[in-house]
Amino acid sequence: MKNIKGRPDIFIEPNIVIFSDGCWWHGCEKCYNRNKFNIRQLKSKIRDIFIIAKLIENDYKVLRFWEHDINNNFEEVLDEIIFAINERKIKDKIGV
Repeated sequence: MKNIKGRPDIFIEPNIVIFSDGCWWHGCEKCYNRNKFNIRQLKSKIRDIFIIAKLIENDYKVLRFWEHDINNNFEEVLDEIIFAINERKIKDKIGV
């Protein structure tokens, strides 16, 4: 795999990066009270913002999924990944 900023969990050529964000580690506001975040979670949230911005700036399609979504809504997660792949194929065909 390429040396991609943020080390995505999955890379799909030519430019789709997928991150699986652990709810605790990345401070999911649905699963944890944001008033009780620790410094590790806050650092992860800030780091995530910068990584996403840098990847988008470098023409990557960034997909991030919360741990609870992967566990509870896997089909929806998979649909979103498939949609991104198909979108990329269409753009490749028309030269965008």
